[in-house]
Formats: sequence, structure tokens, C-alpha cells
Amino acid sequence: MTKSIGKWLSVLVLGGSLLVSTHSPASAAVLEKKNPVGFTKAWERYSSGDNNKAALTYGYNTTAINEDYAWANHSSKSHYASLKNGKNTWYKGPSKKGKAISKIEVIHSGGTVYYRNNY
Repeated sequence: MTKSIGKWLSVLVLGGSLLVSTHSPASAAVLEKKNPVGFTKAWERYSSGDNNKAALTYGYNTTAINEDYAWANHSSKSHYASLKNGKNTWYKGPSKKGKAISKIEVIHSGGTVYYRNNY
């Protein structure tokens, strides 16, 4: 009986740690935008959230190469920029502390792109 209880406790502890490690914190938030126009010429947009504390600059650049980009900032929270384009992969910029800019820039792909400030 003691051996059986020990196994169950191990399963519960392991299961609980998996839940904790995959659960997002309650304070996590995302400012997300989708491309408002096509990709025939360069464009840039700006959005804000979290009572104007979060900023997201995003767009499509054609200067050197065709690229999708997202630049994220938050005045007080840790944050990072991310985007998903036609390759169906989320690309993540470096995590930054408040007032620093996180940037992600990738070669353009697809017809729909999602841009995020994750804070």
C-alpha cells in the first residue's frame, strides 16, 4: 500500500510541475495585429495597448530585401516582439526589460502576417 501511494504522489507531483511549467502567468498579455494591407509596396503601422504603456511598430520593408518586422516596447514590463508569417512559425525577438525595444525582422513569406508585442 505504501509503495502504491508513493507512485501516485510521484505522478501528482510530476503532473503538477508540468502544469506549472506550461501555464502562462496571469499577468501575461499580448498586443496583436494582422497585416492591414497587401505586400506590393512597403508600409508601416503603429499600435498601442495596456493604457498606452505598450507599443508595437510593425510592417513590411522592401529596401534591401522583402521583410516582415515587429518592434515592441513597454514602459514598465518585460516584453518581446514576435511575428508569424507564411512559414507558419512564430519568430521571437529578444526579451527586454521596460523601456527597451525588442525587434524581430524576417524574410517575408505568405499573404497573412501576425505581429505581436508580448508583455
